[in-house]
Amino acid sequence: MRTASIHRGTRRRVPHLLALTAAVVFAVLVPVVARAAPPSPDADPTYMADAQVRAILPARGRIWIGGAFGHLLTSTGVLGPAAPGIAALDPATGAPATGVRLPALRGHGRFVYDFALRGKTLYAAGTFTYRAHGKTYWNLIGLNAKTGAVVSRFRTPPLRCVWATRKRVLVGGDLLHAYLPGGRKIESFQPLVPKIDPSLRGHATVAQFRDIVTSGPSAFAAGQFDYINGRPQKVVVKFNPRTGKVSRWNVAKIPQQSGAFGIQVQASGSRLYVGAGGSDFTAAYATADGRQFWKTDTSGSTQAVASWGSDMLVIGGHFQWVQYQGSGNCGDNGNPNPNCLHQPRLAILDATTGRVDVAWRPDICCLYNGVWALATKGHRLHVGGQFTKAGGRSQWFYARFS
Repeated sequence: MRTASIHRGTRRRVPHLLALTAAVVFAVLVPVVARAAPPSPDADPTYMADAQVRAILPARGRIWIGGAFGHLLTSTGVLGPAAPGIAALDPATGAPATGVRLPALRGHGRFVYDFALRGKTLYAAGTFTYRAHGKTYWNLIGLNAKTGAVVSRFRTPPLRCVWATRKRVLVGGDLLHAYLPGGRKIESFQPLVPKIDPSLRGHATVAQFRDIVTSGPSAFAAGQFDYINGRPQKVVVKFNPRTGKVSRWNVAKIPQQSGAFGIQVQASGSRLYVGAGGSDFTAAYATADGRQFWKTDTSGSTQAVASWGSDMLVIGGHFQWVQYQGSGNCGDNGNPNPNCLHQPRLAILDATTGRVDVAWRPDICCLYNGVWALATKGHRLHVGGQFTKAGGRSQWFYARFS
């Protein structure tokens, strides 16, 4: 019996030995993919802006920035060239890009809130007017993303967000509409109508859309709403970008009585990363069914999210404290939970778990609202908002970390 037992044991171990050998060979042949390093916490010397930056988009060899500013500032703070609401920077030097001639954006309260890129066309959305071919247009413009020349003209209501597909331009503000790239409104598209429940809001909150993305055949819009087209809907709504038909889809673990609202979304594969206000947090959800992968509380709203490599998520906003794994609710900026990490206005999270990187400590400070916009390109992180210091430098409203 013992001999038989030893024989059976020897037969069982042979496949394990072969498997171990194969694993060693595989490990030698397949390189280990290293985790990307975060950017330096020290800001680069670049041009800045003289007022708030709300939109950043790398496109066609430029870094496009938009907002409420009227001029750029040099890296030493000297008044630079006029840039009414929109500017293009050189991605290498951080100085104004050459070969760009932009139209003058005008209007009381002139503001660029968002950009979108489709092919060679950069769309800018906000509240502004402009002249082209002797006529006046407003709130949405299509520019050549290399030269800044006007290539499409629109007349829309005031806007907060834009997203472009091959055949249509989706725009959000008080409603969510669709336009053809040539400027005509698509009448067959069913508008999305947001509504606020005033009993849930401690202060006046306007029903509006704040951001739009597409993922595969679906689109997602974040905004300030408790209902869409009369149906309960919180934080993000999923819809058909061709027709406007709303899906029966919700982000998980957000009850209808929650004060949370969506501010920005980013789609990455099967995940949707969401920055939220009201009940302030950043979270990751499944695009297919809305289930929650993780949720990280912040002491103020998360206004912007951007991927850094494949495994990190940069978040920016009004927050000053970020949840450690297991530390619970961070409270608010005026009454924070000291068990959270003091990490003002800019942080890096693990994209898989939501855990905050405690070692990366850039210094964004000196105005309450902090970070409004983020973008990554190559090995650089671009940050816009309301701040006067970034990464150890006097850096007004725009900063770059390499």
